[in-house]
Amino acid sequence: ALIPARPFLMGSTEAEVKKLEGWLKKEYLLTETPQRRVTLSDYYMDITPVTHAEYARFIAADLEHPVPTGTSPLAQPHSWDKNLRRPPDAVLHHPVVLVDWHSAMAYARWAGKALPTEEQWEKGARGTDGRLYPWGNEWDWQRVNSAERHHGGDFNKVGEWWDWWNPIKDAKETPGIFTTPVGAYASGASPYGLLDMAG
Repeated sequence: ALIPARPFLMGSTEAEVKKLEGWLKKEYLLTETPQRRVTLSDYYMDITPVTHAEYARFIAADLEHPVPTGTSPLAQPHSWDKNLRRPPDAVLHHPVVLVDWHSAMAYARWAGKALPTEEQWEKGARGTDGRLYPWGNEWDWQRVNSAERHHGGDFNKVGEWWDWWNPIKDAKETPGIFTTPVGAYASGASPYGLLDMAG
């Protein structure tokens, strides 16, 4: 999708950051303010994240490149077969994960693309008007793959989220697949039609 050149609002207001305190670590919020106007040239972004299936074409073209693997229970549903050099069928059309920055750069070069800058990502996700989410200013967990979707509703306090997450992250066996097929949340599209930019 073409993201046309024009200024956009980047970052968050002091009031928005205040609402996130307690949910996010303070160091994550330090660079969010002040909200500022940034101008970028025209650029393109993929409409959906790169899938395991798309990444598999790159792996097939570069037999020396390591395949995505992980040993934690959360990583297991996404870990590729090292001998067959292919992903599990269940996640073929899910976003590829377990890929470090160097592998992402290698894929982008192979595909004739580039990784987006922080500014490009934020403009692609939020549009030009400083909205909080790709779809607007109100959180709606039904527009995105989120903890609330797996939990079955909103978390009212950060402690509720931790109570849900701790047993999952500490599980000795895989708790299941937490990614979803790309493009599954069309109602969460950004103003430029980009999907899965949040969640």
